[in-house]
Amino acid sequence: MAICTNSQCDISCSPGYLACFGNPKSCVSRTWGFEDGTTGGFGIQRTDLTMPISAVTVSSAQHHSGSFSLAVPIVAHDTNIFWQVAVDVCPSGYVMANSQTVTAWVRMESAVAVPWTGSLGIAVDHVTYGDIGGTGTGTNTTLGQWMKISLPIDGVVAGATNLYKIIVRGGLAGEVLQWSGTMYIDDVTIQ
Repeated sequence: MAICTNSQCDISCSPGYLACFGNPKSCVSRTWGFEDGTTGGFGIQRTDLTMPISAVTVSSAQHHSGSFSLAVPIVAHDTNIFWQVAVDVCPSGYVMANSQTVTAWVRMESAVAVPWTGSLGIAVDHVTYGDIGGTGTGTNTTLGQWMKISLPIDGVVAGATNLYKIIVRGGLAGEVLQWSGTMYIDDVTIQ
């Protein structure tokens, strides 16, 4: 809801929502659970690179909570062994970082167990910070299990003020150069 005083407007959001500062100001949910049957704005992060993913969809095959999750089919080979999907937190603008933490639940499914990694990234103050600060690593022992990964925004950039983007990354580890499966993502939250 917009709150205006002397022609200056700010925004106030209901609990469970975050204020987006941009033009126009708006409120967005602090959680992506995919229960509305949409990708919630998540898509392939870098189309200028060759990645082993070609789609981001919603699926009921696996879910951490509710009935749906984001599904990212992967066909990795040779040098295409890393992937990333992302969402702009706001339709236009940013949310205040305010020492918050971004979390996501990730699950890998495949007929072939191989070492893999999963991490989170964020974009603050118009700069995307690569692999700095991501926590959580999956191995073949976590294949078929949900893994929580989290990233304190201040842990990436001390004093970060604006959060623009959430990036979920994955990749094959070790000497594995060929693999296919699906990465499921659920319950992405800014808290």
